[in-house]
Amino acid sequence: MKRKILFIFLCVFVLVGLTSCLDSVQAISYDNGQYYWYFKLTVSKMLMEIAGEDPESFFEGFDEEELGDLPDFVSLNKIDSDLELGFEITAYLDPNSKDEDVIFILPKENEYEYYIPFFVGYSNMFNSVYTSDDSEKEIAQAMLSSAKCRVMVGKNIIPYAEGAYIPAWDDSWYGEDYKMSVYDYGDSYCVEVPCLILLESDEYDLSRIVFVKETL
Repeated sequence: MKRKILFIFLCVFVLVGLTSCLDSVQAISYDNGQYYWYFKLTVSKMLMEIAGEDPESFFEGFDEEELGDLPDFVSLNKIDSDLELGFEITAYLDPNSKDEDVIFILPKENEYEYYIPFFVGYSNMFNSVYTSDDSEKEIAQAMLSSAKCRVMVGKNIIPYAEGAYIPAWDDSWYGEDYKMSVYDYGDSYCVEVPCLILLESDEYDLSRIVFVKETL
């Protein structure tokens, strides 16, 4: 079954991922019996102009008819300010839903960990685009060197997190995985994922971020 909600997130990323420096925010909270997802992805107009790209053409590849066929609980808005261009997407999800599209992106947990979908990482777009030529990968690395994807999770979902990581494909447990610090934002926890990690899909499972309840 086509996962419409995730598809929208990935289409947005593909549209802006190859342009200048990006800013990505993914957040999830829980309120009144529902999960609330928020996702924003923007690029700097100034950097687009420096790169020789026309900000006015930014939305030309945006298929409104295809992306507009969204469930009622999902909304998508364009961002077009003096400084940046991009999109923001919001979704309200029923934790008891039987819809496979919803179940796929719900947070999950076990005795020791919480699993949060990582939309930008799931796309695997950068790694698939910049693998044919070493010079192209170097350009991608330079472009992404200072960019980060912020992922925030409400404390009413994760009451306490001692650490976080992106799992390695070798099935190690908090060993060779890509470890990250967890920042306390008051009512939520935040991890900052360097965008350079997006080029390492052969080493890491970028589809999720794992928050650790307590390290051994």
